[in-house]
Amino acid sequence: MRYLIGLTLAGTILVPALAPVGAQDGRVLASARIPAAAGSCCRVVRKPADETRVATKLAEGTALAEAGQMAEAGRVLRAVIREQRRLQMYPADALRQLANVELALDRPLVAAATLEQLASAAAAASDPERELLALVDAAITYAQAGKRDRQHQLMPRITVLLDSPGIAEPTRRDIARHIPE
Repeated sequence: MRYLIGLTLAGTILVPALAPVGAQDGRVLASARIPAAAGSCCRVVRKPADETRVATKLAEGTALAEAGQMAEAGRVLRAVIREQRRLQMYPADALRQLANVELALDRPLVAAATLEQLASAAAAASDPERELLALVDAAITYAQAGKRDRQHQLMPRITVLLDSPGIAEPTRRDIARHIPE
């Protein structure tokens, strides 16, 4: 069965179906659970070498996925996501890539859960457009996998985000045309 995410909304907003994407352990970013005043005691100091190492590993995971080595790409991308979370980095690209890898491995429910993690990370990072796109892709993936109940649970948040001023009008129109029934 072939599952598609990334409907090419607004040209290149969503990534094509087999591009790499994100994690499936269901955790919320630690920074989302720490009140702003308390966060200063727990702040991770990132070095340029950390960011370079993460970017290199992300590129490795992407290359593996493009070469069709999906299981290995998934392993690398999950490690990248763990490292990004440890460094309190926003793991959006790695999550999107891992979701696509999970789809390529014919694990649509894992892919949809990964997309929900991406939405959660986007919400924590105040990135409503990416949150909306991830939720729409998760809803579509759940629908294609026959999990209409889970799809319907995502719809209230999608509707709220569609009304948000943080969503560009072209994105809003494109998504409104593709919202699953």
